[in-house]
Amino acid sequence: MNVKRHHIPISLLLVFIFSFIGIPFLQGQQAIEGTPISFDRTHQKVFAKKTPVQKVPKLDLVKIRKEDAVNSSNRFAAPVEVNYNLNNSGKWYNLEDGGRVWKLTLEAEGMSGLTMLYKNFYIPNGARLYVYDKDKKQIKGAYTYQNNLPHGKFLTGAITGETATIEYYEPSYAIGKGHFEIYQVMQTYDRIKYESDYEFQNYTGFGESLPCHENVNCSYGDSLQIQKRGIVRMLMIYNTGMGWCTGSLVNNTNGDGKPYILTAHHCGFLGANIADFSLWRFDFNYEFSGCANQTTEPNFTSLLSCEVISGSDVSDFLLLELASNIPSAYNAFFNGWDKRTLIPQSATGIHHPFGDVKKVSVDNDMLESYPHNINWGAGVTTGPHSHFKSIMDVGTIEGGSSGSPYFNPSGKIVGQLHGGVSNCNTFITYYGKLSTSWEAGNVPAERLSDWLDPTGTGVDTLEGIENPLLGNTAIIQGNIRMTDGTPVPNVELQMSGNNNSVANNQSDGTYDFIDLEIGNNYTITPFRNDNHKNGVNTIDLVLMRSHILGIGTPLTPYQIIAGDVNNDGQLNTFDMVLVQKIIKLWDTEFASSNSWRFIPADYVFQNPSDPLSENFPEINIYDPLLVNTEDQDFIAIKIGDLNNSSTP
Repeated sequence: MNVKRHHIPISLLLVFIFSFIGIPFLQGQQAIEGTPISFDRTHQKVFAKKTPVQKVPKLDLVKIRKEDAVNSSNRFAAPVEVNYNLNNSGKWYNLEDGGRVWKLTLEAEGMSGLTMLYKNFYIPNGARLYVYDKDKKQIKGAYTYQNNLPHGKFLTGAITGETATIEYYEPSYAIGKGHFEIYQVMQTYDRIKYESDYEFQNYTGFGESLPCHENVNCSYGDSLQIQKRGIVRMLMIYNTGMGWCTGSLVNNTNGDGKPYILTAHHCGFLGANIADFSLWRFDFNYEFSGCANQTTEPNFTSLLSCEVISGSDVSDFLLLELASNIPSAYNAFFNGWDKRTLIPQSATGIHHPFGDVKKVSVDNDMLESYPHNINWGAGVTTGPHSHFKSIMDVGTIEGGSSGSPYFNPSGKIVGQLHGGVSNCNTFITYYGKLSTSWEAGNVPAERLSDWLDPTGTGVDTLEGIENPLLGNTAIIQGNIRMTDGTPVPNVELQMSGNNNSVANNQSDGTYDFIDLEIGNNYTITPFRNDNHKNGVNTIDLVLMRSHILGIGTPLTPYQIIAGDVNNDGQLNTFDMVLVQKIIKLWDTEFASSNSWRFIPADYVFQNPSDPLSENFPEINIYDPLLVNTEDQDFIAIKIGDLNNSSTP
């Protein structure tokens, strides 16, 4: 994506950043918090043997640099084809609880960073995938079953440095169910091209834009504080590398929240570069909280994968549809539009220059309907009056700004950025007109009208809307802990009712179900059944014997339930026999009970001295769900462990 900063002809504004980025992803890339299993000191013996190191094939740097010289490319990373999977590479480590871990370290000598691309990607429920650097300071993941997509592709990264370790964990109940193949590794081959002296540079686009930009939360962006929530940073994957663009969610006359993104045609179709839309990533809410620059990169949320709906180089527009709806937690806004041929009296753009945080640019004067052809190079010429010409009074544009929306004084989109001549001294920009894009081609795949006005209402303008999911859905959140407050992870939560789904809680015990339709009925059932011996020892036998004889300190209701290992509603000598068999390893599991049971934390036992006589709940029922419901906690009981000595 090259920007001619001082002269015409105008080149495309898609600067090929090919930059590496840290991926925090939902439906594709929402990572949950957690720590790789191998970092736990309790497993040091298991991981005593070194992880196999696989040397990544070297790039043909002579060829690449010749290509860069010819193309004036800002590329600094390029792919190599590989074939690493769970069977032909790496090493498996067996854990004491019956689970296992696969590890592989990739090394690219002389390179400055690695990003891995996957196919045939499937993470089973309960499994977790991490990627980290040699010093274990850069940790990406955990990626879970939530990151599975129908096309089976995925990407992780980015890891700065010559090496990256991939670590995949499977609990005992998921062994053999997961699979993936690393088919491509993007290697950063020229640090000089992406390093910066700017104090908060970290190779993700953050802090790489020109200093004359204004952050979106400065006063110049005050009038578009709602609209900014529809702007997304786009990480684009090509056969030749990676790049940045900007896009916007757009409303349609059905007002149904269909996840359409309006951006620039050249972001997806540029010369011989072949885009892999299944791996494009869309980052929401990537901005500073205030006006001033900050040294800490802000958090953001992401969605992965899209498909092309329509596009045309006549006005350089591209309409994409995301592979999944926008979660309500993203606080997204679907921007409105104005397809009239009126020339705006002023305009404001919101964009991600060079992949940096959200910026704002302003033209305080009337735009110009540009009356001439524009030769963009690469065989692309746009006709008279297909674009607005704009000279910025505040801010500027850069590579990565391409596709960003231009808002008229009413806060509606009138075009998207094609290119321009810009730096911190010259601010000439060109935006493809929405009015041109509306009927740019003779078929639906080349125009906007069929998609943004699907029922043919004929309206000229449309207001933006809040995410339609916001008013019709609710969330359920909770935590799963032992009686002493210790979080219990790796719990499978099965949801049934109007929505059948399965989720795993996080390492801190928390779980959530989002975007549940209000008014429907739901039931949540926790499940975990592994390592029955965990926490079971002779002290438990002593406590059970004392309870049976009626001596010593009375047991709590949860201890009594833990002691009923044969699940017959009583704690007696039969249970002691089964516990002894587990201790002596004569048996490996309690045949009549899962290793864990879960009771809603707010349940009050009517007879604490004899809880087994009660029909206590082991599920939470919402009949119906009407509002956001938090603190839906469960107490986790490790069967056979009466003294809470188990390791969750």
